[in-house]
Amino acid sequence: MDLWKLNFTGSLNTSIQIGDTVYSAGTSSSVAGEVFGTTDSAADAASVYQSNIKLIGIIQSITSNDDDDDNFWYEITVEPNANALPPASGQYILFGKNHEVNTSSMKGYYNSIKFENNSKQKAELFAATCGIDVSSK
Repeated sequence: MDLWKLNFTGSLNTSIQIGDTVYSAGTSSSVAGEVFGTTDSAADAASVYQSNIKLIGIIQSITSNDDDDDNFWYEITVEPNANALPPASGQYILFGKNHEVNTSSMKGYYNSIKFENNSKQKAELFAATCGIDVSSK
């Protein structure tokens, strides 16, 4: 399958990375950098965008021309989903993190932690805490 290239000017969200999932949202027009929906109220616009979020694919690479401050751009290479349609110019592009990789706690059945004081001075440990999540379900 061919890879798609999505081009952006300006800056990207700093947490975007290879392996993230890319989506497009809504039929929109862009005016002075702001994205507007096809309805007047913000609640209606949010509803339009949520109902029109489409999966594009998985990010394979992110490149930029960070040496040119006057004409800065990013190119995101995406492996498209089998049923994906290329996003139209002006559509809102968003991304989601891969939850198998981007977690905030340890996983597994067993964990061992060793506290060690390598100082010659006496030290006192006041507290140690641990967050435990069931990961096998």
